[in-house]
Amino acid sequence: MDLKKYCSKDQTKYSIAEPFTQDGISWATNGWMIIGIPALPEVPVNPKAPNISRVAPNMEPQEWFDIPEVEVTPCKTCEGVINNFKCPECYGSGAVTLKNDFTVYEGIECGSCDGDGEVPFCKHCYGTGVDASGMITIGAAQFKANALYLIKNLPGIQISPTGEYTPAYLRFDGGGVGFLMPGKDHNK
Repeated sequence: MDLKKYCSKDQTKYSIAEPFTQDGISWATNGWMIIGIPALPEVPVNPKAPNISRVAPNMEPQEWFDIPEVEVTPCKTCEGVINNFKCPECYGSGAVTLKNDFTVYEGIECGSCDGDGEVPFCKHCYGTGVDASGMITIGAAQFKANALYLIKNLPGIQISPTGEYTPAYLRFDGGGVGFLMPGKDHNK
């Protein structure tokens, strides 16, 4: 199993940008979802990684649900290009124009991409490549459609929400476990 696709795409979050092993389980997290499988020998221990026992809900799972079918559209910002897509601020040029009431400053290095014209991942869809605005209700909680889309193909995946604002349990075939933070529909 490729745990890397469940890691943070933001390389400045170096403690969660790579899978890590903790307490006999190899984990991957992007900050709002954690996936774990029985320890893989090639996945090292990372002392800077989050302590999973602090992330786990402090209640037992109740009812388990299958992940529903998730219909998504490509992200409107990156158009589904997950890694190294054109910077949305400078449109790939690497430079921006700034102006105020007195003058116009052209050719200023873009701060979003550091002048490269590309950014490592789309902050709108969090590197999933799909529209992040949709919400799906499961039990008493709502989850972002792109988060469910990312995990829906894990074999036998099920979810047990623990509350509207607390992490839900995940389980899947092969001893897989995890947690997923609920989202909030900001359009209501």
